[in-house]
This record gives sequence, structure tokens and C-alpha cells, in this order.
Amino acid sequence: MSNTHSAFDLIVIGSGPAGRRAGIQAAKLGKRVLVVEQGRRVGGVSVHTGTIPSKTLRETVLNLSGWRERGFYGAAYRVKQDISAEDLLKRLHMTLNHEVEILEHQFARNGVETVCCSARFLDSNRVEITRDDGEAHICAAEKFVIAVGTRPYRPAHIGFDGVKVVDSDEILDLAAIPRQLTVIGASVIGLEYASIFSALDIKVTVLEPTDQMLPFVDQELVDEFKHDLRDRGVVLRFGCRVKGAHAPPNGHCLTETEDGRQVISDMVLFAAGRVGATDTLNLEACGLEADSRGRLAVDAATFRTAQPHIFAAGDVIGFPSLASTSMEQGRIAACHAFGEPAQAPPEFFPYGIYSVPEISTVGMTEEQVREKGIPYE
Repeated sequence: MSNTHSAFDLIVIGSGPAGRRAGIQAAKLGKRVLVVEQGRRVGGVSVHTGTIPSKTLRETVLNLSGWRERGFYGAAYRVKQDISAEDLLKRLHMTLNHEVEILEHQFARNGVETVCCSARFLDSNRVEITRDDGEAHICAAEKFVIAVGTRPYRPAHIGFDGVKVVDSDEILDLAAIPRQLTVIGASVIGLEYASIFSALDIKVTVLEPTDQMLPFVDQELVDEFKHDLRDRGVVLRFGCRVKGAHAPPNGHCLTETEDGRQVISDMVLFAAGRVGATDTLNLEACGLEADSRGRLAVDAATFRTAQPHIFAAGDVIGFPSLASTSMEQGRIAACHAFGEPAQAPPEFFPYGIYSVPEISTVGMTEEQVREKGIPYE
């Protein structure tokens, strides 16, 4: 790519599920597409730190710990006696490499150009893309899809060090398996990791500032899940606000709550929320503004932003932030961008929560049905 302008029909920023589907859909419509990915390889958060790694880790833990057979052989049954961090990560890297190769092949087969660069808007039709070595190019396009996804929210009162006090991205670079883990935030991500580590017989404590978990899931399912976790010795503390968490270089991690309690553990995972990764896009240059959590507002049917030729899809637009919904949003956005008919997004998306045990749900919860006065069984 030379320093002069390169012109495309569509530039997609981000190559996660939403960006990938948007790019491929546009290419299938015969458009010239560029997908810009700021990571070292395509795939976005979904492949590298989110969806696929946590599921792979879960599968590895269930296999090596013999979890599925314990009902049969008793709670002490294990396939491998001492499971190391290396055991967990070996399968992870194999899976990720395989997944990236599939993606690269998909892009190539559909004639989608991809670059691993960071992108920032110069105006509403041009972006500057910069490689790691600082070399920059200017690319122009008629239409854009912003699918940059999110990154973990990292508040100042948590002393992240990447080893003992980590966010949900960093937990994948485990150097050693902790004996005790404190999870801050009973989010989907927090509970997935809490239950995965608990399956390794690690003592897990979950601290959640509100008085409930998974508010969008049927309460009966949530109660069942709570009971199961407590049965396994997971400590769940609700209404518990964290004042700070830090780890001295050679000691245990200390998490302090606002009501003066202290929780000591080998590792702290902070999993309370994510923010849209929009701060480096120079959005004001194209006339857009993100909210306080870095998210973009879009029209619910077309995924158009306030700028009619710029669309946004995936986690960057907020709830539900699931790979399956993001893919569908990306596809619909690309169709609307080029005036192709697109089915409206379905009213109900299936949710899968890959905890141990897993939870899945589709449609209204019992609480919502009751509120609307719909008879149900």
C-alpha cells in the first residue's frame, strides 16, 4: 500500500465477529473491502482474549480434572493429578492458531484485504492507518463499519500488575495456577472464570457490588447456579463494594472492601465491565461521539450511527455483546450500507454462558412474562 490514497467501497475497523461478517458480506456483494485490525493477528477479542480462549480453557479444565466423571467415580477423581498453567495454555495456543488460520483463509477466499495496523479518522471519509513501525498510509472509503469491540475496564483503585492482579485479558497469560482466587464482579466473564477455576478445586471468592448476578437470566436458573457454586465451596458475597486490591511483590493479594473487610488470595481477577475501544479512533474528526463507556449509539434496525455512511456493530454498541449477535449485526450493517435488503435482527437472541455448569436461555424470562401478564407454564 503506497502513501497515496487507496480507495475502497468499505473500510471495516476491527476483525472480530462483527467486523469479519461485515467485511465478508460486503465482499460477497462485489465490493472492494479493507479490514483493519490493530492486533498482531486477525480475530479480535473473540478469538484472542474473549469467547474462544475462555471456552478452550473451560474444556481443558473439564478434561484434565475429570470433572464430568466425578458423579461416577466420586469427588476426588482426577485425570491428571497436578495440573499446571502450562497444561492449560498448551491447548489454548493450538486452538487459537487453528482459529486464526481459518479466518485468514476466509478473508483470502472472499478477496477481502486485511492489514494489521491502528486506524484513526482524518475526516468522515478518510482514515490514516499506521503500522507498528510507524509507517502510515491514508485510505478513503464511501462506507465504514466500526467494529472495534471492547477492552477490560481498569479503574485506578485496582493495582493491576499483570501477574497477581489481572483483568480478564491478562488471566490468559497465567504463569502459575493460584490456590486461592478472588473474582471482583459477578459478570458473565467473572462467573465463567470463577466456576472454571473452582472445577480445579481452587478456593474462589466472588465479590459483587450489587445484590444480584446475571439480572437478564431467569431468576430460577440463577438460584440453581448459586446453589451449585456454594455447594462446591465458592464464596459469593453480594452488596460488597471493593475499595482497593493490590499485591506486594512477594506477598499475597489483598482486596479491601468498603465495609472494612479484607480478602486474602494468591490472585485477583477484576471482571467488572468492559469499555468500547474507541478512544484511539479520533471520532470527532468524523463527527461521532462515544458515551462515557466508549460505546457508540446506532439505529437498532440498520446499525447506522449519527453519520449515515458510518455503521457500528458488535460489542462497541453495547448489550448483548455476544459473538453470535455481533456476527448478525455486522452482516445486517453491510447489507444496509450498500442498499441490499436485510432481514431485521431477531427479537430474541439465544444466550450461552459457558460457566461450569453452563447456562443457556432464549426469549423472555419468567419475571418478564409475569410482568406482561402472559400465561405461561
